[in-house]
Amino acid sequence: MEVLTEIWETIRRHKLRTAITGFSVAWGIFLLVVLLAVGKGLSNGVYYQFRDDAVNSIFVSPGKTMLPYQGMPTGRVIKLTNEDYELLRTELRGSEYLSGRINRWGAESVTYGSLSAGFPLKGMHPEHRHIENTQVLKGRYINERDINNQAKVVCIGQPVADFFFKGKDPIGEYLNVNGIIYKVIGVFYDDGGDRENRTLHIPVSTAQIAYNEGENLHTLMFTITESTLEFSQIMEQRVRELLAKKHKFDPRDPRAIYVNNNFENFVKYNDLIVFITYFVGFIGIMTLIAG
Repeated sequence: MEVLTEIWETIRRHKLRTAITGFSVAWGIFLLVVLLAVGKGLSNGVYYQFRDDAVNSIFVSPGKTMLPYQGMPTGRVIKLTNEDYELLRTELRGSEYLSGRINRWGAESVTYGSLSAGFPLKGMHPEHRHIENTQVLKGRYINERDINNQAKVVCIGQPVADFFFKGKDPIGEYLNVNGIIYKVIGVFYDDGGDRENRTLHIPVSTAQIAYNEGENLHTLMFTITESTLEFSQIMEQRVRELLAKKHKFDPRDPRAIYVNNNFENFVKYNDLIVFITYFVGFIGIMTLIAG
């Protein structure tokens, strides 16, 4: 009781000092919580940006040569083809899932009965769904038989199914896409958000014929078996060497092909977020101590 009485008397005699001290401590706690929340929010935001594709994925796109090679001039256009897909499948050790892709980003005219709308379309191999984190909700996804038979089948995103079928089971129904009839075999959901879900997926071989692509592929993508930065960089270099040998360009040419190492990007952003989180936490703690 004597201690409590002494404390009360001190507080009563020094009201301003007590109020300022209490405010300083409360303000320090408040800033600590806010700064830690900001760090966590930044972290969640970065991880959200990587939700669409598998973190351990690598994407390869064609480009144009910038460096001369073996007497050949610069400015040669490099095109990826089915042969490159087979090359990576047989020669690229350490890859897990592999797919080629045809992109049709312009809105295709899609009709079902009296309903009509525009939706993007992609052609791909079956393993594409593992690389793009695509979940099949109904029916099935594209398979190897569809690729071999150049089947006119389509897997549609949930928003597409909602627009055309309004709760009705779409499996086995037919969509008219720019005059080509496709049978609906599945409905999917993609973690990439509304843009990815408002898409039609068809076999890559069908897309090549339907849109006069021949043997061309717009993108090659694959996942790696070991989720380490060093291994992802080794795989990136190996892809460059394989394609450089086949297409006869300098492996050091940065514009002959474009390789997007998703795992390397993830590690860089993750390291930055960890630094920011520790930094704002340190500032918050120092503010609390000062209070």
